[in-house]
Amino acid sequence: MKILVVDDEPVVRRICGAVLERNNFVPVFAENGLEALNIFHEIHSELVLILSDVSMPVMDGPTFVRKVFQHAPKSNVILMTGFNPDQATPEDLKHICSTIRKPFTPAQLMTAVNKCLEYQKETHPEQAPT
Repeated sequence: MKILVVDDEPVVRRICGAVLERNNFVPVFAENGLEALNIFHEIHSELVLILSDVSMPVMDGPTFVRKVFQHAPKSNVILMTGFNPDQATPEDLKHICSTIRKPFTPAQLMTAVNKCLEYQKETHPEQAPT
């Protein structure tokens, strides 16, 4: 099961990737929203979740997520932020699956991932990963 990890900080991408791999996910990486959007268009049918930073150069997380939702409105998205998650999440993105505050622990990351996948299974069983 593939998860798109979008963050401009290499260390965050590496840590998220290692945690996801230990939990049997396949991380796919992007450095910014524009790069992530190109990847998303190529492999969106293979993705079970998107994990995106809020603040990034080139294209920020909220802009990227809006574009994802235009194409695939039932996408599972977790926003990562160094700010208060409620302050960092624009009103029009309140329907994202979860927000987590940096720095987070591997357990916090996996709790958010599992919560989103469980939610997807309950609300959109036709899209839930098997």
